[in-house]
Amino acid sequence: MEINFINARSFTRSRLLLFIMRAFIFLLCTTVFSFNTVDSYSQQKIKIKKDMEMSIDEVFKVVSKQSKFSFLYPQELFKDAPKVNLKEGEILLNQLLTNIFSNGDTSFRLSDNNVIIVEKSDPKQLEIQKIKISGTVLDESGQPLPGASVVEKGTLNGVQTDFDGKFSLDVKNANAILEISFVGFETKDIVVTNQTELTITLLESTANLGEVIVVGYGTRKKATVTSAVAQVSAETFQDRAVANVTQGLQGAIGGLSITNSQSGGEPGAEQNINIRGLMTSNSTGTGIDNAEPLVIIDGAVMNINDINPEDIETVSVLKDAAAASIYGSRAAGGAILITTKSGKNMKGGMIVNYSNNFSYSTYTKWPDQANALDYAYAMNDALTNHNGRVWYTDERLGWIEQNMANPGSAPTLVPNSTNTSWDVTSGGLRGSGSTVWKDFLFHKWTQKSKHNLSIRGGDEKLNYYISGGAYFEDGLFKVAENNYNRYNLDAKIAAKPLKWLSLELLTKMTKSDAEFPWDPAYG
Repeated sequence: MEINFINARSFTRSRLLLFIMRAFIFLLCTTVFSFNTVDSYSQQKIKIKKDMEMSIDEVFKVVSKQSKFSFLYPQELFKDAPKVNLKEGEILLNQLLTNIFSNGDTSFRLSDNNVIIVEKSDPKQLEIQKIKISGTVLDESGQPLPGASVVEKGTLNGVQTDFDGKFSLDVKNANAILEISFVGFETKDIVVTNQTELTITLLESTANLGEVIVVGYGTRKKATVTSAVAQVSAETFQDRAVANVTQGLQGAIGGLSITNSQSGGEPGAEQNINIRGLMTSNSTGTGIDNAEPLVIIDGAVMNINDINPEDIETVSVLKDAAAASIYGSRAAGGAILITTKSGKNMKGGMIVNYSNNFSYSTYTKWPDQANALDYAYAMNDALTNHNGRVWYTDERLGWIEQNMANPGSAPTLVPNSTNTSWDVTSGGLRGSGSTVWKDFLFHKWTQKSKHNLSIRGGDEKLNYYISGGAYFEDGLFKVAENNYNRYNLDAKIAAKPLKWLSLELLTKMTKSDAEFPWDPAYG
């Protein structure tokens, strides 16, 4: 009998090979998965949908929803902790947790099964790690800077220098970075390393001095140096069919009174602006007049309606008499500071923008009028009460009634007794027509349209803003030309080739024309 062991040997070898492969795959997966936890933690990103404030507990819930990580910590650990400010966008999980626990009171570590353990730090250990730093903050001439801010970067740990410019601060460790800042000076960062006594010199910032004014009661931007100020931005004027800046400001700023001028509601009419009420208008103090504010556009005194509302970046209104301390007696009635748009914040990019706006307007309120027959009876009663006579005979009252039913079917005017003129007064009395003057003289609706094209771009060193605008407004009159057209061109080019040298070209051109009925007798 012949026994063949080949199949048995082959079967045993196959089982051994299968066992080795399974063991290898198991070990490989174990290794991969053990590395994958750490690797995924370091690469895990958390998406923040919008800027918001959240408690630390709420942040942990957001992280758990967007990742496979969970948190283990005492329930009352963050009961009194301040809320966390989150910015819209994506942030690495490791960076997010580092920012939250930057004050050193708590620590975290990654354990098995994707669990992040958060613990209270040992106060004794923290005390051992902290380093006491002392120092003095000076300006370039060696004078102390009292009130300078010294902050451990990335934390809320900070102090202010005393009258002699000295400070003392405990920082976490030798890797801490001190951020020193003072109004009108460049901010400076210093790594602590092994230093315990520092002498810090801050350099004067010419850019900051151009934007900030230091006064006895604090610091203010130049546009807000007075105690009563209000400001509006470009959104106030966008997508609105306003003829000029004053119309755009109407109702936008409290305490800014804008009323119709003698031009009334004619197309493109300018309006009166008042901030501080009436003031004397001559040296004797006997004249009282409207106190018009001083208007400054990009640093130059101009008419507020000489610019296109679409070109405005901000409008600041200085409301109290302190405006005169900056701009002189011309600002006794307040001041309006207007800054137009530029391209310095475009970060090297460029934007071409075109916008248009179409709107319709009508009279605000039209008084209810008596018809021609009721008017005739009322005037007859008035004259009868005066001298016993009448303006309208029964025949003329009949003509009025007939013309109301069928216009033009009866006489509207008749000659006088001498046949030299019409028998009618200057106010239309004795006339027997029934004209609806509202429909004869005025349109029910009138159109306004606005077109704007702008190009802006550049960066802090070289930027530009060029815009052109056209505005068209029709009046309500049917019987005469009644319209207003305005064309604007604005060019703003700025360059800063050196730290101490700035060049700026401002060009503003405007052309406007208005057509309306005019009687020389009324000027």
